[in-house]
Amino acid sequence: MSGLSLRALRLRGENGSRQWVGTALLLLGTFFWGVTFVVVKEAVAETDVFTFLAWRFALAALVLAALFTGRMLRIDRRCLGVGALLGALLAASYIFQTVGLRTTGAARAGFLTGLSVVLVPLLLPVLRRIGPGLRPSLAALLAGAGLAVMTLAGPVEFARGDAWVLACAVAFAVYIILVGKFSREFDAVSLTVVQLVTVAVVSAVAAPIASAGLSVPHGWITWRAILFCALLATAFMYTVQNHYQRYLTEVQTAVIFATEPIFAALAAWAWLGEALTPRLLLGGGLIVAGMLLAEARGNSPQRHKDHKVQSER
Repeated sequence: MSGLSLRALRLRGENGSRQWVGTALLLLGTFFWGVTFVVVKEAVAETDVFTFLAWRFALAALVLAALFTGRMLRIDRRCLGVGALLGALLAASYIFQTVGLRTTGAARAGFLTGLSVVLVPLLLPVLRRIGPGLRPSLAALLAGAGLAVMTLAGPVEFARGDAWVLACAVAFAVYIILVGKFSREFDAVSLTVVQLVTVAVVSAVAAPIASAGLSVPHGWITWRAILFCALLATAFMYTVQNHYQRYLTEVQTAVIFATEPIFAALAAWAWLGEALTPRLLLGGGLIVAGMLLAEARGNSPQRHKDHKVQSER
């Protein structure tokens, strides 16, 4: 076997192990997202949502910048531009969801937000000119069906806020796709810090427009939620995504994120004593089935191929 073939096999093995590590870390971060439903619910009863978001993302950016000071030197003009674009999409998804929640139910909002898992394979050929493939598309549909079972009950009626939440799903689907495109071009921490600063600035600007204005939160409940969200659900999660998505397909990433309502339901059960209904269990099972199908071998040739080309340059 030639040296080139041995090198290709070694790279393939390394990419495979990094794919599983990335999957595990993204699942951990999605678990943190699920827990935020419980802690944020308590915090926003005392603090304005945009004030909460501004402090959450600003603190996350400060922590990353302090821990990785040297990497801040890697932020050039192009990194600023791409990071600002991704941050704007991230900020839009949070703002659209917040506006929509005022006139639609939380369960419906959860389902509509989760539709990003179905939108990713639909938007991929348009934004990246990459076909997701049959198996990943089926995985996305399975996860979408699981979300519907978990969150929808009774007749489906279109509420005014649904359009805003659907816009949130579109923004986040585009965010996932563009992270897949740019994650291989930039240092993950540098790119993440620019995104977090962008979301913090947009939230701070939106606070006086949409509410009473930016203020300093008070009380341990609010600060506990800010610290948890900033450190684990933001700094950790988005750094992991911006680094490890280069080893995963966009559809794999979206299906992993679809497990968020499962973790939210488990957190509500453990923390608030809410019941785990048969609908939650069935929907969760469909989402897990979709994730396993998305993670099946052979679903990420394009990502591995792209990384191999980059590694050999």
